[in-house]
Amino acid sequence: MTQLSNRFIGALLIGVSLTCQAQNYNDYKLGDYKVPDIKRSSLDLNINSQGNFRTRENNDKNSFQMNGELMSKFNRYTNTRRMIANQSLDLQLSGMSNGRSEDQYVKNQNVSVLADYSNLAQLYVDGKRFWLLGGDTHFSYNKSKSGGEKISDELGFSIAPTVGLGWGRIEPVEDARQAVYILDELSKKGVMTKLLSGDEVNSLAQVMSSIKNKRFLDSRLHLIDEVTKVDSFLLANNYIKNTGAKYFTTLYDNWLYAGLQKRGSGSQLAVKLQPLYNYKKHYISDTYQDETGLGAFVSWNYKKAVNLYWQSDLDLGMSASYFHRSYESDALYSSFNGLHSNQTYIEPLDVSSTDVIINVRSAEFNGRYTVGYYPNSRTNFDLSLNQRVNYNNSYGSYKYFSETNLLLSTYYYLSPQLRLSGNVGVANNSSNSDVNYIPSCRWSGRYSFSLTYSFF
Repeated sequence: MTQLSNRFIGALLIGVSLTCQAQNYNDYKLGDYKVPDIKRSSLDLNINSQGNFRTRENNDKNSFQMNGELMSKFNRYTNTRRMIANQSLDLQLSGMSNGRSEDQYVKNQNVSVLADYSNLAQLYVDGKRFWLLGGDTHFSYNKSKSGGEKISDELGFSIAPTVGLGWGRIEPVEDARQAVYILDELSKKGVMTKLLSGDEVNSLAQVMSSIKNKRFLDSRLHLIDEVTKVDSFLLANNYIKNTGAKYFTTLYDNWLYAGLQKRGSGSQLAVKLQPLYNYKKHYISDTYQDETGLGAFVSWNYKKAVNLYWQSDLDLGMSASYFHRSYESDALYSSFNGLHSNQTYIEPLDVSSTDVIINVRSAEFNGRYTVGYYPNSRTNFDLSLNQRVNYNNSYGSYKYFSETNLLLSTYYYLSPQLRLSGNVGVANNSSNSDVNYIPSCRWSGRYSFSLTYSFF
């Protein structure tokens, strides 16, 4: 009896010891984690083509179709103590040709060219203050023919440089949370030699952040390299005492599925100006659309990893803009007269000729507060309150629009057999505009619900 009691007490003490090991990681502070210097670039080229043809035995109604596309995409991401930057370039060339013979042979052709470039960089003067520089450019050309005659021939381009300044920094800390998930599970499996300190957890998380941002052309080789680097780090520091099946399966499972919850820490205030020029030319009708403007933006973002399980985020933004738009088209002249002939304009609108000029002033406020609860790597609850207010005088009449919505979303992993997911939301819209079927006030709601139970 005494021997049985000793075994029971020993097993109980081992269980308590392992539980305490896992629980001790609850004191780890996600907000202390700093992402290491990361620089990653990628350049991809994609070519695809498809087509079909069809002939008929009993008549001459034959047809064919061919499509082709050439796409190239360049991305560069930089995250260092001195700079956070995203740069991208997208190029696309596509063409289409089809034909059919019924009463007469008709052939259709289309070719289009698209180019988009975007660059935005935060250049830090010191640990907190930064300059904001960048911009966006767009170019497009589209040409279509039907039966040998042009039906569309358009050229467009736009440019919007960005300049600003700010204070603060937001660190992505989901890699640190994933590191704790891995260590927690390995502790429960009894393969750890010790409980890691906060600095040791940060060192592991920095290794994980570095290898995740390493460019690989094969996803399977990338996974092998990632797990190998984490395994080498744990073994080199003598954190693991047993590398059996329990160790590797736990490491693989948490590497694949324990890093899907986005977490952030820090605050950031930014003020920026963005001038804009946009031009579009219609060659067939010999008309154009021209737009110049200036936008001013202020944003405040605050993200707090309260602890391992709770997240609190606040995002606020305000903007004001002025745009001067001009059009040249008989069709636009007719439509504007028909739409606005019975309205009184606060902002003058020149429709005395085929040149239509519109001056648009607008202001907008956006706010969002989100509370997230993540009890484990498989379960999450997110509750968010969103508010948007827009005020503008497009087409010469002042309009107000407000939208408020509350949204709850969840994925609840109850057991390997039972999983629950869903979301529910309610919104209120109000406006003083009767254009575009917007009512003066409207309540709306929606929900979705899914319950999965696997019997065997």
